Amino acid sequence: MVGAIYDAMLKYKVVFLRDQFASDAEMNRFAKLLGEPAPYKYDQNPVDGDYAWHINAGEIRADHWHSDLSWTVDPVSVGILSPVVL
Repeated sequence: MVGAIYDAMLKYKVVFLRDQFASDAEMNRFAKLLGEPAPYKYDQNPVDGDYAWHINAGEIRADHWHSDLSWTVDPVSVGILSPVVL
């Protein structure tokens, strides 16, 4: 199943898994199935082995939503986002 999800991400560039909830630990395990996880470069309190970075939209200001994952010199190949509140 993970291979099919990864192939769909490569083909369509985005995949939505509706009606899913995963804990941080489950998201970390899923990320490892897709490749070697990388911590967010600007996480000020990284925890070894925990790649979740929690964003409170009330604290972030931008003209539109974005992920900040692709602009680096060596960008990650896949980003996993999990909204808690929409």
